[in-house]
Amino acid sequence: MSLRNCNAGHCSGTDSELNSVCKQEGWAIGHPVITRDGQGPCQCHCSCLALGTPVGATLGVNKNIENFNVGDTVIAAGVDLKWGNVEVRYSNGTASGVQPGTIFVEYVGGQLIVTPDHLFLLPDKKLKRAEKLSISDQLVGADGNPVDINRVSAGTYVGGFHHIATQAILSATAIPSLRTSDPELKLRLNACYSCSNRVSAPNQGIYKLSKMAMGTDICRLCGCHIETKARLAREQCPAPDESNPGFNRWRQAIQ
Repeated sequence: MSLRNCNAGHCSGTDSELNSVCKQEGWAIGHPVITRDGQGPCQCHCSCLALGTPVGATLGVNKNIENFNVGDTVIAAGVDLKWGNVEVRYSNGTASGVQPGTIFVEYVGGQLIVTPDHLFLLPDKKLKRAEKLSISDQLVGADGNPVDINRVSAGTYVGGFHHIATQAILSATAIPSLRTSDPELKLRLNACYSCSNRVSAPNQGIYKLSKMAMGTDICRLCGCHIETKARLAREQCPAPDESNPGFNRWRQAIQ
């Protein structure tokens, strides 16, 4: 049985590290990368934009995505669409060649050529993979207004792909409804770091990407990275609180 795809926020929030692994391993665009989100083991994919895709470097100035270097600035925003200049922390791509399974997204005003796992922000502030888009969806313009999609197709693209990432990456923990409040996060982390079930992540399998999860410590009971899991509001601690029967160490009722 193949692994499910990770939730879109998780892949988006870890894309610089994911693509670093793709580069190190020599994996092709679209290659699955095994990782773990709040629901357990899952997979993201090596993803990029086609060479020549214009990206905002500063207000009113675009340059092709492959021309960005680490240390350059790029205009970026979260789901609130508050745009600002942020530093590029990752920039790499593939040489030109035959790229099967490429997604072509034609929208009012232009076209984007992307890998299947590339994420798009929708008007409801949810992320959707390129391969899942249809003409019934709408994209979001820089001004926050919806943009109609005219056509979505899959095919072979002859060319290369490139990917850049910044510290201002959209992640599941950047969406208020999914993020743990600061007081609750402090309680959770205190409980985790004083727990005997906290262990160091092994340097193998799904933990090969442990650095992307904001820490290398994991829970021995569930296998999750502590820093990441604690930040997701809907997560549950698997360790019972011996001093408080019926509750776990995060003071949640055991289900």
